[in-house]
Amino acid sequence: MVKYKLLSLFLLSSIFSHDVYSKDVLILDVRTDQEWSNGYIEGATHQPVSKIDDNFQKLFPNKDQKIILYCARGGRAGQAKEILSKLGYTNLENGGGILDVSKKFNLAIVKD
Repeated sequence: MVKYKLLSLFLLSSIFSHDVYSKDVLILDVRTDQEWSNGYIEGATHQPVSKIDDNFQKLFPNKDQKIILYCARGGRAGQAKEILSKLGYTNLENGGGILDVSKKFNLAIVKD
């Protein structure tokens, strides 16, 4: 019985982890430039929450694209989610903090 539960958990985590590697998923770091320079999630795009505006729509015109937002602990990711929702984006997830996203999706935190 334990083997089947572990296998089910493994399969579920594989499915969810795979989704993040899809080209259709945007991982968006909404922290400051200084925070970004201290490390970020591999494959993430950086756009501080204070700079999300109408130009974002030009860079990422697909408003149905899956966007996983993160910051230090989740507060600014929530703010960014509200802003993007008002701009018409429909598939948004507040991933929480950088450590949460790293752990949940098994992604490394990298530094330049």
